[in-house]
Amino acid sequence: MKVSNMGKEKSKTNTAVAPASGSTASSFSKYSEVIGALANLAVITDDPLIREYITRPYDIKTPPEKVKKRPDGWDYVESSYMDYQAKQFMPLYQHTLLHISIDHGWVNIIVSLKDRTTGNVELGADSARIQVKQGTEDPNFRDIIDFGNNLKSALSKAIKNAQSRFGVSADVYRRRESIPSNEERKRHDDMENQISKISPSRAQMFKEQWAGLGTDWSEFLDKWQVYIDRNSKQA
Repeated sequence: MKVSNMGKEKSKTNTAVAPASGSTASSFSKYSEVIGALANLAVITDDPLIREYITRPYDIKTPPEKVKKRPDGWDYVESSYMDYQAKQFMPLYQHTLLHISIDHGWVNIIVSLKDRTTGNVELGADSARIQVKQGTEDPNFRDIIDFGNNLKSALSKAIKNAQSRFGVSADVYRRRESIPSNEERKRHDDMENQISKISPSRAQMFKEQWAGLGTDWSEFLDKWQVYIDRNSKQA
């Protein structure tokens, strides 16, 4: 089949497509780019070396001395360590600022982090409270202590959020997901029965923690095994 194209010769595949001008041509170009990207993605994800490259950050444990504790009890990792690790895993990456806003005393930021080796992109978002002088009831811009620090804090946390989605410090931020093995499932069921005999409330806690875990199943069971052993001896 041949489609007229302002007198141009038909293609080698015996099919010539006539791209229109203006927005139609732009859409055609974008469509071609998407098709090409999907084709490249199929090749990339089929390569075991690329899969290993993508999943490698998830297998690296964060050193205990790098894990800090927030006042609310949640663990976190400082941005300097996560930046270092991200550069080890993704030497070719770029940040893009997608959104910044100020709302109800908070500065909000959304960024994208692109691994230029694979083309993978992850989004990161976070915010920081704008600090004002203590005792100010109706603050204005004159009462802001250091907006630059608040802005850097929000940006740093948003980048960390994106980095964690690539697997950096995934063991801390719970981005890594896995499926328990049959042995771990059986061990879980046996332990749940044992804990139920010791304390029904503890058994419920054990069940809820297991449901929200997502990874490190054996490590979780080992910790609860200590509880079982200690209470079994007391009984």
